[in-house]
Amino acid sequence: MKEFESAEELQEVLGGFFIDFVERMKVGDSAVMKPGKALNDTNLIVHFELKNPDLRIVIDCEEKPIEISFGEKNPKLPTAVFYVDAINGHLFWLGGLNLPNALIKKKVVLKGPIHRMLKVLPIAKTVFPLYDQYLVDKGFEAYRLDKDKS
Repeated sequence: MKEFESAEELQEVLGGFFIDFVERMKVGDSAVMKPGKALNDTNLIVHFELKNPDLRIVIDCEEKPIEISFGEKNPKLPTAVFYVDAINGHLFWLGGLNLPNALIKKKVVLKGPIHRMLKVLPIAKTVFPLYDQYLVDKGFEAYRLDKDKS
């Protein structure tokens, strides 16, 4: 699995997935509507503070539909902030990182209401295959998990 060499590359791949997801919600794509509505209904504002390379991804579920932004573009205070290496954030969305274990081992640091964030986990898990398919559809196969070795 390829690692990210720049913030621009990370934003194109992982950030692009979130933007694509919201665009699919806007047109009523049935594959994203159920998890998208469930996430939107949480009204959470989540910041992913990714490191190595550095990028902030903001998922604003107060907005209808969800709004995705990068860096400092969203001035709203977050409900929760995840501090995580970019590769581990990417692995999470591929279903390759167990969040409770990662929190215990400090691979992920969460500032905010952990109980609310863990309640979102079942919704997030339904999105994992969509991210993997997005990587295939957009030609980002090098970022996929090696299914034979995982």
